[in-house]
Amino acid sequence: MTIDLGPIDRSVLTEQVKHRFELLWNLGGQDLPGTMDCQSRHEELTLRGPMVDDCVLAIVTLLSLEGLHLVPSIQLDHALITIFVERWRPETHTFHLPYGEMTIILQDVEVIMGLPIEGEAMVGPTKRTWTEVCAEMLGIQIPDGYQTVLKGQRILIPALVNRIRRPLPSDANEIQVHQYAHCYILALLGDMVFLDRQLCNATDKKAKQISGPLILVQLWIYVKFPHMSPQMVPQPEGVYGPPLPPIPLAMKWAGVMCTKNALMHVLSAYRNQIATTWPDQVKWEPYGNDLSHLPPSFRIEGSNVWRLTIPLICFWLVEFHLPYHVLRQFGLKQEQPRDVNTNCDLHKIDARGKVEKNWLVEHAVHIQKWNDREEYVCNALRMEEVMSRHHPYMVWYHRITRLYIDRASAKMKILVIKESYEYKFIKRALEDVDEVDRIDVPANDEAANQTEIPDVGPSTSSAALVTRHRLAPTPPPAIETPVPPVSILQDTTRPPMPPISPIDIGSPSRHEENILDYLQL
Repeated sequence: MTIDLGPIDRSVLTEQVKHRFELLWNLGGQDLPGTMDCQSRHEELTLRGPMVDDCVLAIVTLLSLEGLHLVPSIQLDHALITIFVERWRPETHTFHLPYGEMTIILQDVEVIMGLPIEGEAMVGPTKRTWTEVCAEMLGIQIPDGYQTVLKGQRILIPALVNRIRRPLPSDANEIQVHQYAHCYILALLGDMVFLDRQLCNATDKKAKQISGPLILVQLWIYVKFPHMSPQMVPQPEGVYGPPLPPIPLAMKWAGVMCTKNALMHVLSAYRNQIATTWPDQVKWEPYGNDLSHLPPSFRIEGSNVWRLTIPLICFWLVEFHLPYHVLRQFGLKQEQPRDVNTNCDLHKIDARGKVEKNWLVEHAVHIQKWNDREEYVCNALRMEEVMSRHHPYMVWYHRITRLYIDRASAKMKILVIKESYEYKFIKRALEDVDEVDRIDVPANDEAANQTEIPDVGPSTSSAALVTRHRLAPTPPPAIETPVPPVSILQDTTRPPMPPISPIDIGSPSRHEENILDYLQL
């Protein structure tokens, strides 16, 4: 019998045939796609050392970018980022996980990275003489045809880093100070916008690398999935200078990480870990209800901006912010989302050959919606409890999503449908401990419905069987019961099997708990 991988309803995930994890299943255990090359320009910027010029920092603060300036440099975990690329869906701009959808929202960008999210749309005409713009605004002189600095309408980050590697002269005039500050700010922002497009491009079967604000992706995973985050080593107060500021939240990972009890850089282990994570391990609303310790400039208190259903615009780039797919991340009750349209055609737009375009006119509809953004706040009732798998949203979600990424994540399902005897044996054991709801009966498994499981008789032990929470100790020593061949097991005419005495193995480990919980398919 084959496993129905899904989706059952194919009206949502229409780009499945192009997706990276199509290879994960079809290739089985041979030549699986490996870890992606994660390229972050943030590392280039931090290698130059911290910005200490008071004049430049005053301009950074004036623009409310001091949080972004403070974001620490951390080592990227390429394997961790790769498994979330495999879960990303361009059609919905969300990660499709075993327990529902999640995504990086405006709130995450503002709280983790300290990047303001309010203001006017960044858009306008691009028909400019860009060598002159660079000379005027950045103080960078670019000879004609010198493409290692300027490519079309884009200046390369290394050129900005080289410009600010040398300290600002002590006798710099106001124009020079602003040019220097412009270079620093542009380098900061150059790696922090439009993550959705980078994720969408990386899901393609042929993609080998991903760039963009990957430090945001990694820190978001640490925030939402604490069990996947390395612990920070406490530092003695005052030994390394004054206490670190509380903003942005990324500062929590400024220091020494203890990776002793955390998976790091192991792709297969991460795949298994995310597949066996259960909903109550996820920090759906990790920032709590009281974030008043953060400055008002971060719009923490009562901000509706985080729940806007609006386009995000930067000249030719347009991506949609769709919070109604992930209302649990706001502490709100999740219902089946309305039809989603991320407008994949917008992904194909770039600046090549479009110097004549006035994006203010080209994206007028999207700009108007952004200007009227207060009319597009997504509201819902408060979430009161953990969502069960029988909730209408989960029923809908299981119909429209791909149920399994690879064969390893489907191994328990394979176990219970490959041989009907094993299925019925597991079902009987779970009935004995009143946990039968942990498994689903495959509706089309005729063999399972026809095969009888031998009657093993009632248990003669008063000790409790294995449950998810506790395994009661029992004094008798372990009794090893030989396992007969499958052909004998399936012979229902043989005498009933003798009762199996419970084995004292102590309390179940976290890994065993994962396996037990994973039976809730």
